[in-house]
Amino acid sequence: MKRFERKNVKKSATLKLLLCVFLLASITILLLPNFNIQPRIENNDHFEECTSVIVTGTAAKDGRAILMKNRDTSDTMNKPSYYPPKDGKYGYVMVNTYWMGINEKGLAVMNTLVSALGFGGNGMDNGALNHWIVEHCETVEEVCFELNNTSGEIGPGKRFGGTCVGVVDRFGTGAFIEVSGVGAYARFIVNGYDSQANHPRYYPGYASGPSGRDQYALDIMNAIYAEKGYISWEDVAQNVSRYVRNKEKGTSNFSISGEISNTGTQAAMVAVSGDPRYDGKLNCMWGEYGNPPMVGLFIPSMPYAGQPPSVLNSFWNYVWEKRSYAQDPSGYYIPSKVREIQSYTFFAEDVTFWKYEELIKSIPDGLPEYELKARLQEYVNQTVQTATQLYIAEPQVLHHAVTYNGNDYKITTVSNSTIGDFNCSTNLYASAEISFNVTSTLPDSSGFCYIMIPTELVNGSLAINVSNEEYVIEDPPQYENSTLLSFTYNHPSQIKIASLPPPDLEPPIIGMPIRDPAGIVEPYQAVKVSVNITDVDTSVKNATLLYSTDNGTSWTITEMTPDSETGYYEAMIPGQPPDTWVRFIIVAYDLAENQAIKDDVDPYYVNQVIPEFSSATMLLLLMVASISFAIACQRKSFRL
Repeated sequence: MKRFERKNVKKSATLKLLLCVFLLASITILLLPNFNIQPRIENNDHFEECTSVIVTGTAAKDGRAILMKNRDTSDTMNKPSYYPPKDGKYGYVMVNTYWMGINEKGLAVMNTLVSALGFGGNGMDNGALNHWIVEHCETVEEVCFELNNTSGEIGPGKRFGGTCVGVVDRFGTGAFIEVSGVGAYARFIVNGYDSQANHPRYYPGYASGPSGRDQYALDIMNAIYAEKGYISWEDVAQNVSRYVRNKEKGTSNFSISGEISNTGTQAAMVAVSGDPRYDGKLNCMWGEYGNPPMVGLFIPSMPYAGQPPSVLNSFWNYVWEKRSYAQDPSGYYIPSKVREIQSYTFFAEDVTFWKYEELIKSIPDGLPEYELKARLQEYVNQTVQTATQLYIAEPQVLHHAVTYNGNDYKITTVSNSTIGDFNCSTNLYASAEISFNVTSTLPDSSGFCYIMIPTELVNGSLAINVSNEEYVIEDPPQYENSTLLSFTYNHPSQIKIASLPPPDLEPPIIGMPIRDPAGIVEPYQAVKVSVNITDVDTSVKNATLLYSTDNGTSWTITEMTPDSETGYYEAMIPGQPPDTWVRFIIVAYDLAENQAIKDDVDPYYVNQVIPEFSSATMLLLLMVASISFAIACQRKSFRL
């Protein structure tokens, strides 16, 4: 069959194709009236029931297409398996071999067992059907066509049926396709969401409404959509796949039998598609590989990134450890322990979700294939390493309530250390400074800390001080209106975090100096110099007065200090001998090391100490003064 690109197909052509699909399905059923109606159960996966959801269009975050499956099975050892492209077939990642996954074209696929439709066919079982679809198809329309193509490899009579195949593609299309051995009926999910469990919801003559697990899935999606106005892949992983009808939020130990995440749910998948760039290579699958997903960890895989990290090959063991910790002797789950596990698990998953969004935004069009592959590999390797380490380390998640500038905020720390003396104050730059201590009962041990700080408290470049060793982060990552930071250290340590001020290019402003005395300076009389110094962007770091008594050949430096009442900076010039010319200048620096110099236009400020006179000179001056007075009196008499 010749493949086609949906983005270039007009709407009318698509509608014609879908009409052909439905007609082929109906005609096939009519032509084969004497089919075997006995349901078929998979021999190697007889517990395969499962729950699935699809979210598309305006109901999904960013208009992406989301496909989820919780795998209820007897197969307890699940892992991501990578299959490279071969012989014209697409490369893909599946959970184990067949049951759910995504290919390099962005087509994600899964199936749920629908025993009522296991009639009329022969050939491929449901696992092989998934396998064929993910190897050969890249659009939902293509899957629909092939399932009803009587001359194709998976068409009527070429498969056993008894399944619902869920698919989403890179163009944002999503559909549940209910498949018997002789027909396939697609339920397209357009700008909305729906669920599927193990009974027909659309197949003519067999359909019924949601009940049990697929109704539970609708209930929780309705609640999410009502609250947020959209549903994200994070919502699906953390709230739909793990949904046990809020039992973990209560106080009584509980069973998960019959829930979406139940005693038989051994693995789960949340795939996000809907990004057509690079022919679908940017789409991603998060897999959970242990029983049950309620206490497991979703971890990303991308087909074009190649082989998943080896830590996932037996990751189910770690999930089983969490399960044992969370259960009481009767196998019931203890709510407080489930919440404890989910607190650090959700944070670990959030890091992978945030980093994926960051990755998608950072990738421009036109990258060469090798660079694209390198970026995808780096994302998968780094986030899997971070998420699995957090999950295994079981860090403590704390929410610190702080008040800053009259407003209340919450700062979250995730750390394997004991955190104490948490404080939020104002630093020299008039911005928030967060400080706390990290300790451990283990001597000479190392620790790590992740911290989420609201952007109202810190933004721009940040200075991080760890036990008096400071480093700067120029552009810290921000997610959901918070800044995410992480660092390591040795115990014990003190941590300080604060915003650096924006670049300050303006020097301080030095006002007009005031001298005291302002007029005549007597010999050996000290002179106080006062001046107002301000800075717009930061603050004044220091001010210095320099004075010279030899016309600038040499200078004496005196520190100026601010007066506690006036705020003016002050310094004293010691008394000088008679007839001394004193020149002075003022130099000020702000916190950004900008310099200002006040020297007026002279260029120096100048004052003269009046000279002492000899006795003869004083007598002469007295005589002159007396004669002047006598003349004035004569004139006055004359005028009278």
